This record gives sequence, C-alpha cells and structure tokens, in this order.
Amino acid sequence: MTKLILFLTYTIIVFGSFTSTEAAVLKGTVINSQTQESVAFATIKVQQSSQTIMTNEDGSFSLQVDKGTYHLTCSHIAYYTYKSEVEIDSDTLELKILLHPSLIELPSIHVYERNYDAAQVIIREAIGHKDEILAKLKSYQFDAYTKTTIWDASNLDSLKPMYLTETELIAYWKYPYEYKEIISARKGSANIESKNIIISIGEIPNFNDNRIKLGASPLVSPTAEDALEYYNYYLLDTLFYDTLAVYLLEIEPKSNTTPLFIGTIQINANSY
Repeated sequence: MTKLILFLTYTIIVFGSFTSTEAAVLKGTVINSQTQESVAFATIKVQQSSQTIMTNEDGSFSLQVDKGTYHLTCSHIAYYTYKSEVEIDSDTLELKILLHPSLIELPSIHVYERNYDAAQVIIREAIGHKDEILAKLKSYQFDAYTKTTIWDASNLDSLKPMYLTETELIAYWKYPYEYKEIISARKGSANIESKNIIISIGEIPNFNDNRIKLGASPLVSPTAEDALEYYNYYLLDTLFYDTLAVYLLEIEPKSNTTPLFIGTIQINANSY
C-alpha cells in the first residue's frame, strides 16, 4: 500500500493601512510674570511623551515632538507650576510661558502658641475660613469617578483585595446639607452581588465635614476643626491653573492604628 502524505502551505496576506507621524518643533521662552526676566533651569515636561528638558540660562527651550495635542507642565521651585494643553499642527510652535513667583502670603496675621511650618499654617487658615467660604458658595455640581478597595487587615501582604467597586456619577450639592447623586455606571468584584454594589458605595465623602461616615465608625476629615491632632501636612508644590493659584498639600496620618485618610489636597491660594 502506498501512503500519500499531503503537505499544505498557507500564505496569509494582510491588508492594512499604515500611518506615519509628522515631526514638529516645540520651543519657547519661560519668563517671570512680574519682572519679565527669563527663568533659567525651569523644567519643561510633555506628559504624553514623557519628554523632559530644562530651560537654558536665557529661559529658552526646544523639543522635537510629533504633531498632535499635548499636556505641558513647566515647573520651578520658586514659581507656581504652569500647566497647559497645546495643539501642534504646524512644523513649529513657539510659546511664551509666564511663571508666577510663589510666595506664601497669609490673608491675615495670627499669633499661634507654637511655630508651624508653611503647610500647617495653610491648613489652619483654610479650616478657619471653611464655614465662611462654604456659606458664600451656596451650591455646586461635579462629575466624579470613585474606586473603593477593601483589604483584609489580617493579611496585608496579600496582592488581592477583598472587595473592589468602581462608580461614575454626577453629584449636586447645596449649602448647607443638601446632596444628590445620579449614578451613570457602576461595577464591582465578582464576590459582591450586583444589588449590593450601590450600598457599598454610598455618598461621596464630603471632606468639608468634621467627621466622615464610612462604615460603622466615623473618620476624622483632613479639614476637621481638630485635624492637626490626627494628620501631618506637607507642602508639595504650588500650582497655577489659568488665573487660579493653588497649594498642593500632602496628607499623612499620625497614627498607624486609627483609620484615617492619606493622599493630597489642593487649596485655593487666594481665598484660603
């Protein structure tokens, strides 16, 4: 008997379109907004491409990028950080970046029983003016994304959390205590029944309250009247959004055994 062995050869032809990016030059000068003098050694960062460069002694810089839209950050230790979105649709885009000198000026003079560093002075002033500012605010609306992760305290080395929920929503707030949420999307880990996901989320915490209810025990808010007894504050940066100057503060719990918040908070430098 003769055996026939059949060899099959496949040829795969892939049809597709290929696009190429167009190179462009992003350059400019960084200037002190008050003195109009150039700012040397300021850091320019293009967020999408992770490109970073420092300005020369004359405040100038030049970067080669692809055409497109980018988020640009310019920072210097003595100035508010500048952030902007730029669109590059030509071979060259030239910018003039104005940096505002960063000076911590208190809205009023207070004499404290002890010496506080800059971050502590800022948060004390913000807490002291909180009720007055909220009374003027009246109401606001915001879009939010929240993610809640719950870990097993007896197994902190585990890489897997016990529960995980995510929510997208629109919230409405009206002074002093009116609050409303409209949830547009929500999901949770497989070990949570869908009907219970909304219960596990609840109202987005209002950090302007002195105590925030999360679970059985209320947590001390980072802006509570007695917050400095529970948290350390550190001034990380001074930012500038268009005409709005803000202080970026890091929040660190003083205790590792008491449930508290950790993260950052931004405070309006003009009205705190």
